[in-house]
Amino acid sequence: MRINWLGIIISAIVIVALRYLWYAHFGGADWGQLVSKAVGGVQASPKAAGLELVDALLLSLGIAWIAGLSGRAAAAGLGVGLAAGILFGLTSVAEGYIHGAPLKDFLVDGGYVLLAYTLGGLIIGALAPRRSSRAKFNWGGETAAEH
Repeated sequence: MRINWLGIIISAIVIVALRYLWYAHFGGADWGQLVSKAVGGVQASPKAAGLELVDALLLSLGIAWIAGLSGRAAAAGLGVGLAAGILFGLTSVAEGYIHGAPLKDFLVDGGYVLLAYTLGGLIIGALAPRRSSRAKFNWGGETAAEH
């Protein structure tokens, strides 16, 4: 399996940017506050910003790995991202709700996770390298039907 590093990097950057936009919107911030909060947050804690990016890179790498097993197209990536968002992301976020967190927190966090996984999968699937339609050289001289 070939790893699509460009798709992983773009996906991770989009996921981190989406996080700031998502929580700013549901936190009631306007665009000016969003920019100053994002820049201020990175300046105040570059370690946290770096860890967010590492987290998004790992998430994107996992989605790319699973998407590589299922197919190389935007639709396959979208499906993998959505499935991972529901099966892994939402179930992880649900732990807080199960243990007493408000439903609003589950909906906001779950919505972000679901959208981030799905969007990440779509980006990775859309940017996946296409398989060549050229015939491959067969060293043994046998056809595929003879195997």
